Amino acid sequence: MKQTNFAMAAAMRTGNGKPLINDLTGGLELLGIYYNSRIELGLPINKAAQEIMEVIGYLRRHDARLRAHVLRYRAKANNHDNDKEKEGIYREFESVLSSLLQVEAGI
Repeated sequence: MKQTNFAMAAAMRTGNGKPLINDLTGGLELLGIYYNSRIELGLPINKAAQEIMEVIGYLRRHDARLRAHVLRYRAKANNHDNDKEKEGIYREFESVLSSLLQVEAGI
């Protein structure tokens, strides 16, 4: 995603150069507020749809990659050849990755 995308720039600032997915969704929300305000004031909204679609596309790709990793670690945890320690590690990876798919209410 371009660094000049408003949502990405806001996420970079919020995340101190290392934005999390919630920073990006917050940037998308801020972008929506910005463009809604411009529409209400009758001002032009050049490239609004392009920037919004770029962020939404990024979020969808991110979601798909995370879901694939969750499934991979779930399969590894269910492998009967694992000892209990490995199974626990794989289940923890699965849990952590699953938590990244959860978006906080209100975002």
